[in-house]
Amino acid sequence: MECFGEIFGGWMPRKKHESTATEKALKLLYLLLFTGRAYSLGDLAEKLECSRQTVLRLIDQLEATPGAKLQRRTENRQSYYQIQVLCDRPKVTLTDTELSQLVLCREWMCHLLPEGMRANLEKTAEKAAVLLDDYETRIHALTPLGQGVAKGRIDYSAFEKILERLMVAIRERQVVAADYLSPHRDAPKTHVFVPVRVMAFHEALYVRGWTVAERGVPEVQREITLAIHRLQVLQPTRRIVPEGALRVLPPIDENGHFGMSRQTTPFEVSAKFSSGGARYVRERQWSACDRLEEAPDGSVVLTFQAQSELEVVKWILSFGREAELLRPAHLRERVREELADALGYYSLCETQSEVS
Repeated sequence: MECFGEIFGGWMPRKKHESTATEKALKLLYLLLFTGRAYSLGDLAEKLECSRQTVLRLIDQLEATPGAKLQRRTENRQSYYQIQVLCDRPKVTLTDTELSQLVLCREWMCHLLPEGMRANLEKTAEKAAVLLDDYETRIHALTPLGQGVAKGRIDYSAFEKILERLMVAIRERQVVAADYLSPHRDAPKTHVFVPVRVMAFHEALYVRGWTVAERGVPEVQREITLAIHRLQVLQPTRRIVPEGALRVLPPIDENGHFGMSRQTTPFEVSAKFSSGGARYVRERQWSACDRLEEAPDGSVVLTFQAQSELEVVKWILSFGREAELLRPAHLRERVREELADALGYYSLCETQSEVS
């Protein structure tokens, strides 16, 4: 209910300027709908800071709204107004299977979220279970059926406020200023952008959006993707991007190319996997145009389209001796250099151990 506090007096200081007709109408609806009290015409005029004639006009407009019904009564020559609670509420159907699937998704993703958000998800599922017919069905629907497991998990407990601010900014198309510390910089850099999506990728959370000019009309410029755990400060601004001016973000895999970040123009990758890694490679799709060449010894050559050189190199190295990058040639050389550096490091460690 905090959002109502900005419009309705009592919690927040009054505005110096006169309230608009829309604000008066919203405040009237709030008083009648959420407090459950009956108000006299004088009380409403005082709370809305307007004349009784204005209150009567607003009440007439409210009564003309479909679904809104007001009760009027007279006491001691005073007219009182109260909104009528409808007995026939909207009927929402929910099956135990549908709720179980929602709970399953929650279990898969919960390990990525701060503790407060995990608790809210659990409460939300319990509230939704009230729509089921009986207690036994509710118990079955809320029984955890899955689990999300992550190696090298990022603790997002300190980022709950940042996540909440991002969600608000996404809904309102609000420009934010973020101090971001990338792995390749010693000091944070400030990015001014409008967030559009929060994305989960490789057990981490990212925010995608559009950069905007630091001042003036917030026209979108270029796409930006930032790791949420590297955001040191996130400051909302008062600048709002007009709805029609906010472009739709292209999907990460818009062209079906390997890699999340579009660092270069798409290029072709070819890699050979021994029989030990071939089954793993066959089981998955790596791009929209994979080509597999089987060999009699059980090995396989995979050819696909990629858009991030760094991700290709790290991916190949993750297979160890099971993978050999065939092309492109400059990335093959880069993989060789990485392996040579690693071998040199281990050789130096062994030499130092023998000396000591």
